[in-house]
Amino acid sequence: MTGPGNSDVNDSVAFEIRTREGKPVLIRAVRPEHRDALIDMVADCSSADLRLRFFSTSNVAAADLLSRVFSDRSDTETLLAVEPEAVPGRGVVYGIAQLVRIPGTDTAEFAIMVRSSAKDHGFGYELMRALLTEARRRRFKHVFGEVLQENVRMLQMARELGFAVRRSDMGAGVVRVDIALEGAAEAPKSE
Repeated sequence: MTGPGNSDVNDSVAFEIRTREGKPVLIRAVRPEHRDALIDMVADCSSADLRLRFFSTSNVAAADLLSRVFSDRSDTETLLAVEPEAVPGRGVVYGIAQLVRIPGTDTAEFAIMVRSSAKDHGFGYELMRALLTEARRRRFKHVFGEVLQENVRMLQMARELGFAVRRSDMGAGVVRVDIALEGAAEAPKSE
């Protein structure tokens, strides 16, 4: 893979999905060509959406995301984008999803961000499904994310996909959603 954070993601892999209105879009690995479209996506996000994603309305957190997206972290990170165009980076990016392996473990943390003007089309749900597919392919046993309690949509989606919701160590107002993936080691049964 030629893209940042995606050296082990097959370049030819793209998931075609349909919006709730039936419009075809693609989920594919993020590539350098996505840079301008991702900058535009973050700029299009409301302060409320930035807060739900970064726990802050500061553009500093969003700028940090973009700098990390284009740094070389290929051994630990997978980045996916949902877009309408067949050629990456030539159109808008509706959303981005990130899966980061916790070093020395079989666990990964996820993050998803959908462009404010692109909500209510199912992009976040489909990005999460694609991340879980990638996590299984990479043989992770657990995937988790930290979510603000007020982010009702994300919590509903997580529950629908089988995530458990637990208290987070990050403090009041934040919960942890996690899922054990198929093939994960089960706890020993008592005899």
